[in-house]
Amino acid sequence: MEMDSEDLSLKFRMTGALVWLLLLITIVPSWYSDPVRFSPDMEMADNHPKSDEIVVDKPFVLPGVKSEQPVPQKSASAKVVASEPTPKATEKVSDTSRSNNTANITTSKVEQKSSVKTSENPAEKAKTPIAKEKWIIRVAAYRSKEKANLLYEHLKYDYDVFVKYFPQSKYYSVRIGPYTDKSLALRDQQQLNRVLRVRSELAKTK
Repeated sequence: MEMDSEDLSLKFRMTGALVWLLLLITIVPSWYSDPVRFSPDMEMADNHPKSDEIVVDKPFVLPGVKSEQPVPQKSASAKVVASEPTPKATEKVSDTSRSNNTANITTSKVEQKSSVKTSENPAEKAKTPIAKEKWIIRVAAYRSKEKANLLYEHLKYDYDVFVKYFPQSKYYSVRIGPYTDKSLALRDQQQLNRVLRVRSELAKTK
């Protein structure tokens, strides 16, 4: 009988220990997830670095409460002395202002003179384009338009030929050009005189 009672008490103890173990397993994690004494403000205060020096610009005073420290007031005589400059200082300021004004006037005069000189400089003036001389060769003149056109057809493949009519004299003048190079015009004139057996004329044109 004594052995049975001991076995029963041992079983009760084991079951009680298991129950307590299960309770601890279920309750303890909830404590860590949401502890009762946890405060984020306290942790932030602990983690915040403390400054070595504390600088206070003005003491904090509640509204409606006068400060105990009296504010020193400057005397009226001191203000007057500080605001009014000495006569020597005024003289120096006037002298410097006069010298600055004269310097500005002289510099403005120099700039005006330099601008006038630069504007009158012929190198900066716009260069007028020089018209090049042009030359034409008067090959021959005919009273008959057909003869003039026949010579025109013969020369148009090798030269810049054209026919000019003069109504007063009723002549058709066969001409070549214009040339900007006089040497080239002379060379063509000699060649035409030799081939056509004419006495052409070299004339200057506008």
